[in-house]
Amino acid sequence: MKDMKLSKIKTKKELERKERKRKAAFALLIIFLLALSTAGFALYGRQEQETRKYKNFKFVRQDNSWTTTIQGKEIATSFLPQEVENISSYLFFTYKDFSDKIYFVAFETEEKIALNEILGNIQPYNAQKACLEEQAELAECVDLPLKNCSDSKIFIIRESNITEVRQEENCIFVEGNSTNLLKAADKAIFELFGIR
Repeated sequence: MKDMKLSKIKTKKELERKERKRKAAFALLIIFLLALSTAGFALYGRQEQETRKYKNFKFVRQDNSWTTTIQGKEIATSFLPQEVENISSYLFFTYKDFSDKIYFVAFETEEKIALNEILGNIQPYNAQKACLEEQAELAECVDLPLKNCSDSKIFIIRESNITEVRQEENCIFVEGNSTNLLKAADKAIFELFGIR
């Protein structure tokens, strides 16, 4: 009878030991899977960082923008320089010429989106909405200052059948249809930062 009790105790202890081993093995398996998935996520995240080169510039995809650093300043654009190479441009200003007060003319939604892309990169000290003197009769211009290209630095963003970026006196015209207006804005940014 004693032997029977001892064998039941041994069997019970063996079962408890086997159960602990099984739980320990299961815990180790979970830890291993967690470590493996963390390592996989880290490697996958690194591989997903898309980069492109354009001349001496390296562009990195971050969210919905391409970023690069120029003279210690990070810029972010929707398009790469090679995607806007075919847009005609003529600018002799640089982004540093717009560090103080500037004016802008943009009325439609697409124009404002393109303008925000430019202003977000050049980060002027003070930017104010305005109208050109020849727009004085427009309802949108009633409460806005009237400016001209000879005495004020102005970004004029407008929809047009021709996609181009050009400078006339102190005005920079960024023009294009609703599809190409943001591309023209990025072309202006690249020109202002010397990415040609």
